[in-house]
Amino acid sequence: MDSWLLAMNVLSGFGHSWLSRELLALLVLNVCTTLWMVSHNHDSRKPFHQWMGVVTSITGIMAVLMSAHVYALLPSRPEWNTVLTHLTFLCTVLVLGITTVIVFIRAYDNLVVPSTIRYLLGLSVLATLVVVTLFVRHIDKFATHNWMTMYQLVGTVLGGALLFVMAGNSNRYKPEWVFLVMLLILSGEVAGRVSFYSSMVTPVHW
Repeated sequence: MDSWLLAMNVLSGFGHSWLSRELLALLVLNVCTTLWMVSHNHDSRKPFHQWMGVVTSITGIMAVLMSAHVYALLPSRPEWNTVLTHLTFLCTVLVLGITTVIVFIRAYDNLVVPSTIRYLLGLSVLATLVVVTLFVRHIDKFATHNWMTMYQLVGTVLGGALLFVMAGNSNRYKPEWVFLVMLLILSGEVAGRVSFYSSMVTPVHW
């Protein structure tokens, strides 16, 4: 673009472009998150703060689903044109989100992680395992899938399982271990982005 001011034109396709809708949803999510954080510093018990938490969560889920839909519509990746793509995005968000909560809980005076949160993480990992298994069986029918997609799926499940084990056993919890597991999950997500952009830029072979 000739000017960064023209970047707002990307929202002009809201009526027909899922990419424009995704960007708008992410913009709204950032605004809601900022308002939630500011209200938390004043008084986390006020209704406004609690409602902003609900609105932020709903907006975040919508943004994730819109991002997944952009992937699902890629003509060069027909194996992604399935509801399983949306489910893998949601499962990844659940695993990473709950894990982040656990990290903050353990970092704050080394508090014990409530069993409810550990069970939620376990259910999220289990759901991810089921979705990934179905997804692997689905994409195996196509010749367009590559090893990066497989690495993304395996990295997410394996990383989530390791985090679940560490969350349930305080003796195994170490910051450097959490960092390595989070790095594993992050590398899987980066592999997914590489697979996405290699589909958009066909001359590039990853």
